[in-house]
Amino acid sequence: MFSSSGTIYGETPVMALSENYGPLLPISLYGASKLASEGLISAFCSVFSMQAWMFRFANVIGSRATHGVIFDFINKLKITRWKW
Repeated sequence: MFSSSGTIYGETPVMALSENYGPLLPISLYGASKLASEGLISAFCSVFSMQAWMFRFANVIGSRATHGVIFDFINKLKITRWKW
């Protein structure tokens, strides 16, 4: 099992994507590294007749987050709440 990311898609014109969406054009080093890792895992599994599952999570946030779309959105909500 590999925890990949929706960043492998890059900037896309649609909101909901299928797993077959392409081309995969990541715009960050993080996205590129996740896409490269998926390729390496796929090749390894093909050569050694193994099976893998890759999960492409989107907008994951946790207590150690320091930046990102969801992180920024939540912080703006917190700031806006106190201005009322």
